[in-house]
Amino acid sequence: MDGAEFALKQAFEEYKKISELYPNGKVKDTTLDRYFDPRAYFYDWIGDRMDNGLENTGEEFVGIDSKKLTEILVNHPNDIWQYIKDYNGIDQYLTKNWRYWDLVKFIAGYERWNPNVPEVYEVQYITPQVLRMFGFPVQRLGIDPNPPGTAGAEWGITLPCHLTNEIKSKWNDQVLIGPGNVFGLYSCKYGLIKDGINEIFLRICSVSGDLVYLMKKS
Repeated sequence: MDGAEFALKQAFEEYKKISELYPNGKVKDTTLDRYFDPRAYFYDWIGDRMDNGLENTGEEFVGIDSKKLTEILVNHPNDIWQYIKDYNGIDQYLTKNWRYWDLVKFIAGYERWNPNVPEVYEVQYITPQVLRMFGFPVQRLGIDPNPPGTAGAEWGITLPCHLTNEIKSKWNDQVLIGPGNVFGLYSCKYGLIKDGINEIFLRICSVSGDLVYLMKKS
């Protein structure tokens, strides 16, 4: 009970900070002594996963390879959307067709930037908790094997039914939508297969360890 109370209070504090910044606020990178759009850190997260063995997964997600994404991040960190909006990734589709996806990117990018949160805590706890505080149902999608430098599971959120149906149709069922319309980076079936992933799953219960497999190679 104490842990649950602490998590809720922590997520609410993050909710207030992000609410004050969204949609046009920036965060300070203390290393570079510059201010950046939090969405830059969302795309930095994708680029990091691409550079650590999930190149094809990330390319399916954002429509460009890691070299091009890095080039845009370096040269246009505060105007990324203008340079990637015409590519054909799932991110572009969601950004254009569901206004709340922009908020998702802002939240995830802010917590990726957050200097007070180690990455393992950000991936495992903070980002999912804050997304829930903003009203997004969250489940974590797992993969096996996961390349070194990537997470064994990443957050996924529930999408509206019409979007999930359109995504399945547009990408010819190469995007896996979990129970409850859960979608995340690890929904990119086509890219994950090319990156050597054998299983995609979500946990029914963290205590029991029971899994629902979205893909499992025999």
